[in-house]
Amino acid sequence: MQKRFNEYFAKVVLESCFPEKYDALIVSDKPDIRHPISSIGIEVTYSMPKKEAEAVNLWHRIKNSSTDRPRDAERLKKLGIDSQAEEFVWDQGSYSADIINSPIKEFFDAVKQKVERLNSEKANYAEMEQYELFVNSTIFIPERQMSEAVEILKAINNGRKIYSNIYLLTNDQKLLVFNMENASVQIKYLYNRLNIMADKAYQICKEVD
Repeated sequence: MQKRFNEYFAKVVLESCFPEKYDALIVSDKPDIRHPISSIGIEVTYSMPKKEAEAVNLWHRIKNSSTDRPRDAERLKKLGIDSQAEEFVWDQGSYSADIINSPIKEFFDAVKQKVERLNSEKANYAEMEQYELFVNSTIFIPERQMSEAVEILKAINNGRKIYSNIYLLTNDQKLLVFNMENASVQIKYLYNRLNIMADKAYQICKEVD
């Protein structure tokens, strides 16, 4: 269910942030999301350790359940998260001026993996006019490191097929839009909206699962 949730969450976020561009996204496969008219394909992934991804999934499952889930709560406790806390907080480690050796590296690794996968002959991705990448994460990128992040992404995003836009959802409730064609960054502020979007995605995911 985690994979499906990520895809429906990306769909809800993109449709909410860019209604003029993404009005009827369809969750599919290879790529994960498609726009049926403009032939845009969007791959979805997350940049977080496996245990953190499990904790995020358990957190949303508990928060969206109408009944107690003691087994989920116990597992979440073992992962270091209190299911009764108001917010999900994961200890990521320290940020520093060395962007490659900070938690931001998880983001670059996720993009690199997806670029390699997109260009793999064995992957059999549908031919689309344009590919984009949505990365759900629990990191943030300080403004002073945005330009450096763009340069690193340009070096990674260099296959026969490339992602024209790379979206990064950060833990400080922002959606960063890295435009790879003009090497720019746009910031969408989602304060007090992400939980609503996540709840909507979770409900859709339950209905279609």
